[in-house]
Amino acid sequence: MRSLVEHHQQPSASFATPPVIEVVLAVEFVPLPVGVLGALHLARIVDRWAGSEPDVEETVAAPPNTLEVVTGVGALPFSFGFGSPGVRFLVYTEHRSLLVQVQNDRLVLNWRRVHEHLLYPRFDFLREEFDRLWNDLCREVALREDALQPVIAEVTYVNEIHHAGRSEQPFAHLSAGAATVATLPTLRFQYQMPVQPAHMHGGGAVVVDAEPSGGEGHRMTVSTRLALHSTPGADRPVEALVSAHDVSVAEFVRATTDAYHREWGAEGL
Repeated sequence: MRSLVEHHQQPSASFATPPVIEVVLAVEFVPLPVGVLGALHLARIVDRWAGSEPDVEETVAAPPNTLEVVTGVGALPFSFGFGSPGVRFLVYTEHRSLLVQVQNDRLVLNWRRVHEHLLYPRFDFLREEFDRLWNDLCREVALREDALQPVIAEVTYVNEIHHAGRSEQPFAHLSAGAATVATLPTLRFQYQMPVQPAHMHGGGAVVVDAEPSGGEGHRMTVSTRLALHSTPGADRPVEALVSAHDVSVAEFVRATTDAYHREWGAEGL
């Protein structure tokens, strides 16, 4: 079996009708002082992003994250985190299907399927939108002679996999008999694997989590987080998001069966 690193370097697969209901693109950076990126600065940025029909909320900032990365065979994992920032702004657009979250240590873009007929706009669209927001944030910080130092890039896919009434279950690693269709309604699992994209300085991990969802199937989350080197010219955050996306898609494909791939209209497999 090929390693995950080798697998994710191949062109990403895609699906005509993927079961995705939410996508998250996020980059965390070293927290900036209030005088560089405080609540007033964030509010000014958010006003630009909200446009002529603002739909903005202000809430308590999310706590700092940590990332454990196995750097090699026998290597000890390391983790890092920073002090808690104070305020987080949420900007809703596109009938609330797009959500931008910003605080003084991260930028997050969410796409959510807010109704069943809404089509997933695809990763390239979200990447381009994130790139636009990131560049605008960089320009705002540069006005005060500072710079963003990214440390973590993350791409998460939340999928709603319906299998009620089907004669086969969707999970490839269970196809050898670890679970049957009859036992699926109570099945839960989670696993984590280290990853090291060949063209990046930092490593990371992909986490897969599945749990029953409403008796009709499973909600399966695939999340890849990569550590970035914050030195200038090291790992560009948007390129790291592309790598994280490739890892997440590859692991989703690896964890689900060909029968369900065909149902979702697999391309490039």
